[in-house]
Amino acid sequence: MKKTAVYILVFIVLAAGILFAADIVNKKKEISVVTPDDVSAYLMRYGWETDKEAIKSEDIIIPHCFDELYQKYNEMMLRQGFDLSRYKGHKAKLITCPVTNYGTDDDVYADIILIDTKLVGASLKCPGDEEPIKPLNKH
Repeated sequence: MKKTAVYILVFIVLAAGILFAADIVNKKKEISVVTPDDVSAYLMRYGWETDKEAIKSEDIIIPHCFDELYQKYNEMMLRQGFDLSRYKGHKAKLITCPVTNYGTDDDVYADIILIDTKLVGASLKCPGDEEPIKPLNKH
């Protein structure tokens, strides 16, 4: 009987520790973006430079149902640690800014998706490339 109680107590302590650690990791992943400087600083983490004066913003709604294209887009987001499926039907803000150091003559843009000020998605638009939409970390 005492062994069972000890095992249950150890299990509870381990489970609580795992949940606590997961909460810390999730909070570290949450990034708040409020100003053009925040956008620029976030992109610099990946080595991308932008013209803060040319940043544009528009309101969007993340679809309730993902078609095949949006599902593929979300799969790319998942590889970066984002999951847009958690925000289906939510109003969001799409921040678009030119990337000035991509290395081609084509216009390349970074898209950042925010819900309130929380960063929930990010990608590069590279219309002249073989792969026109890419993760931020792909050079």
